[in-house]
Amino acid sequence: MGQAYMDWAAFPVTETEILQPESEGVKVHFFDLRYAYPDRARGLLGAFVVLDPKLHVVEQSMGKRSEGP
Repeated sequence: MGQAYMDWAAFPVTETEILQPESEGVKVHFFDLRYAYPDRARGLLGAFVVLDPKLHVVEQSMGKRSEGP
């Protein structure tokens, strides 16, 4: 999903979140600046991928609803 999102986005941005404990891996958020508004949470066109410590994808989804409230 990450590669497809980066190919699609005109102005891609990623943010990396280290999961606690660190042995859980990282969560990488993807969004396109065309759809990032300062007064709103991440939009429905964002995505994320969770990677384990060996960088294997363990979870991925697209859209705000998949990440909870």
